Parts: sequence; structure tokens; C-alpha cells
Amino acid sequence: TELFEILQTAGISTQGQRGFYMLQRAGLERLVYQGEMRGKDTTFRSLSMGKTLPQDEAAAKEAKAKKNLESFLSNMESRPKKVGGSATYEIRDRMIIGHTTVNTPNTFLITDRPYANFILDMDIWIDTLLNSGVQIRSNMYPNYYNGVLHGYQIEVDPSARAWSGGLYDESRRGWLYNLKDKPQAQKAFKKNAWNHYRIEAIGPIIKTYINHIPVTNYTDSLTRSGYIGLQVHGIGQDSIKIGKEVRWKNITIQDLGGTIWTASEEDQKNLIYHVYDNNENTSWIGESLQLTFSDIRSRRIKINTTSEVILSYSIDNKSWKQLSYKGSEIQVPKCKYVKIYGKDSEKIVVKEVEVD
Repeated sequence: TELFEILQTAGISTQGQRGFYMLQRAGLERLVYQGEMRGKDTTFRSLSMGKTLPQDEAAAKEAKAKKNLESFLSNMESRPKKVGGSATYEIRDRMIIGHTTVNTPNTFLITDRPYANFILDMDIWIDTLLNSGVQIRSNMYPNYYNGVLHGYQIEVDPSARAWSGGLYDESRRGWLYNLKDKPQAQKAFKKNAWNHYRIEAIGPIIKTYINHIPVTNYTDSLTRSGYIGLQVHGIGQDSIKIGKEVRWKNITIQDLGGTIWTASEEDQKNLIYHVYDNNENTSWIGESLQLTFSDIRSRRIKINTTSEVILSYSIDNKSWKQLSYKGSEIQVPKCKYVKIYGKDSEKIVVKEVEVD
């Protein structure tokens, strides 16, 4: 199928145990069970767990697993994307499995579109020799370190340091919230076991939980939208770590909407500052800025500039109309998409958007 070819192109294996896997266009795996007739009772044997389950229970577990995997993979149907290094991913036994490779940088399997506000749940298992993470609100710009994926990362750390669930800023600012002197949070992650992660990103607040234990509660306004990704960390030339695995399953995303802010670049040479909560210390810069809203409404955009600003707006992201203005705010007719361009080499600060 088309999806099968797309996943293979992205470096994602679809070869399941005993060849019983098929992929549907909806972006999920279909795991076929072996049935046995015992009188009038039909049982199903799980190929992954080797357990015999009553038909209703097996069907319920199968439906839930499909739904969970679909919620992550459905966003990859048209363009599943592996970025960064050359580590490999496969879909097996209703899991996404990453395999380490020598002499390659960090590798990420990312969603096909960015998210703003969301609640992300998943179970993670990792070899104790490795390190990994879950990227959220992460972006790539050609002029930012040659397009490297950068942004918030929720740590997966089975080492003695035990900082799993902490907040790291990948390829940007480093640690934002580590677990030093936080013994209760450090105990949440269990080695050689599946660990349940919950990640809440709502407005400027990022919260993490491991096995239902609170770990991180951090406020940061630098980036409020971006891709979600699964990391296979680079291992350098360490032969002991070759082929080791990190596994993800039961992945669900509750999309809570919000505005997707996309700068043309994250580059200090360009013109537009995007400022959250009126705090100019948390701004980034781009030569243009696109806002993608969750609905179609009229909006009032507050902008701090004395120079002329060019603004385009659209309902369908195809047909655009243009406005030109000066001042502190502009009323934009009904739209779902807005593009803002600077002019005259003056800094433009986009402070907030209000919905009428």
C-alpha cells in the first residue's frame, strides 16, 4: 500500500513477528491473531505476549492498541518523518521501537504537524545502557544549526543520575528543570520496566508525570508550538550499545488546540520578535511569522512597532488577502491563518492575539 511504501521510505520497518502485520491507510498497524476453536468458545492468542485471552477481552485490547497507535501515526500518513541521525525505527507488536546505530547523531521520529496545547500519554521501555527523550514543541529552521531539531525534551534516563521526566532544551539552552535534590521525583522511574509518561503542555506551563507521580512543573514561554518526536540518542562509537532498543507503546495525544506560531527562522539576524505574556526576555526572532488558529474567527492582533507591517490572512491557507498598517493593533477579518512580515528593518514585537 501507499502507507507501507511511505513508512519504508522513512526508514520504519513494517516486518512484524511471523509476518502477521498489515498497515492500513489510516496510519495504524493491524495485528492478526491466531484463533483456536474450542467448542463454541473462540480464543485468541497474542503473538507478542503468548497469552490466551477470551474473545471479548482480546478484541477490546486489540481495539485499544490500534486506537492508541493510530493517534500517533495518523499524523504521519502522508509524510512520516525521521530527522537527525540514521538510527532505525520499526513497528512491532503494537509498539514503535528505536534501534541504536554507531557514528550517527541523535535521531527523531516526529509527527507530521506541530501541536500547541496537548496532553500526551505513552508507555516507555528503555535499555539501561541508553538515554532517550520525548521532544515536544520542537522545530527545525534551515539557518538554525543547519536545520537541527531543537526544543523541549522530556528526559528518559535509566542511569544512576535518575533525571527521567526532567525538562531539557535540546540543541538550545540545555537543562531547564533537572531532578537534582528531588528524590521523590527521581524514584518515579523504574528500570527494566515499562514506565507511563504523561506530558501536559498548556500555555506556558509544562508538566510531566511518571507512573502518575509528579516530576516537572515548569513555566517557560520561549516556544509554544512545534513537533512531537521520539528520540534515539546517538551512541558515538560505543560498540556495547549497538542495536539496543527504546520502545514506545499506548501513545495517545489529546489535542487541546491553541495557536501554532511558526517563524521563518529562529535567527538573531532577522526581524520579528514573538513575545509571550508581554515578557520580551522570552522572545525569539524570525523574518516572518505565521499564525495557525484552531478555528475561523475575526481577531485583534496587538503588535508593537512604528514601522509599516504587511499582514496576509486566509481561511483555507490557499487564497490570501493582504493588509498594510502601522500602529499597536490591527483588526483582522474572519480567518484561520495569518502571516506577518516586517519592513524597513525595524524590530516588530508580536505580543498577543485577542479573539472577538
